[in-house]
Amino acid sequence: MRDSEKSESGQRIKNKPRTALQQKGAFKMNVYDFKVKNRLGEEVDLADYKGKVLMIVNTATGCGFTPQYEGLENLYRKYKEQGF
Repeated sequence: MRDSEKSESGQRIKNKPRTALQQKGAFKMNVYDFKVKNRLGEEVDLADYKGKVLMIVNTATGCGFTPQYEGLENLYRKYKEQGF
């Protein structure tokens, strides 16, 4: 299967082949398709949070130097009444 690329004027400029993954729709993932590990190493399914506000932060929980937690905690306190 091929996709047509078009210029800004709408003219077809070339055909490009679609990969097998694109043809199968493999690139239609969203955040709820992922599983992550929490700070205890337990698997967490992000689909469990569907319909809720998420803020995903990658932190170095094991190093003990996590000053960003204070700012994150302040964000939570500020917006928790609004569903955060």
